Amino acid sequence: MRFLRLMNVDKFSAQVRLEDGASGANGFSANTGEPVAVFVQLDGRSISFSSVVQQAQSLPTGSGPRSQLTLLAPRVMHVTERREYVRIGVPSGIDARCTIRLPGLGHVSCGLSDLSFTGMGLEADHMPDVPTHAEIRVAIWLESDGGSPLEGQFTAHLARMSRREQASTVLLGLRWTPLTGPQDRRLSLMIRQLERIQMAKCRLLS
Repeated sequence: MRFLRLMNVDKFSAQVRLEDGASGANGFSANTGEPVAVFVQLDGRSISFSSVVQQAQSLPTGSGPRSQLTLLAPRVMHVTERREYVRIGVPSGIDARCTIRLPGLGHVSCGLSDLSFTGMGLEADHMPDVPTHAEIRVAIWLESDGGSPLEGQFTAHLARMSRREQASTVLLGLRWTPLTGPQDRRLSLMIRQLERIQMAKCRLLS
């Protein structure tokens, strides 16, 4: 038995992503297609299910590699919308811009990959290592449905950082500092906008 962190429940793809809390020699390995039994505590409810590993990858970190699994989630997981766990990916072709300001580095333009009420995922080129304690200022610009674009200013800390193999692209995971009321409302609008776009794409594909 292995204890993993629940990182994301994607209600559109019906997937759940888990990450090993350990790194280095204490990490574990799993193969795509391998059957697994999962036990989850979600919103005070105990949920258990059997699934199959859809994707297994090793993420390099400063303290060694960290394992991450993507599994197919049962319906009871992806209809339970605890907002901390719902992370919305940014669809291709959407005008979503992001700039982060780092101490000593100035402004860095990034690609926005996903957004949630707890943080965001970013991609950037040629970025040096970022200390985990550094306060990061974030500006997001997102197109809207025929109206003015949605804009927001936030503050975050680094949750994770990894680099693509044989590439200059850096993947960042940021965690918000406590949101103010206006920031929470602005973030809600952005997430709802991404949800509408995702649902429209799903209808076109069905």
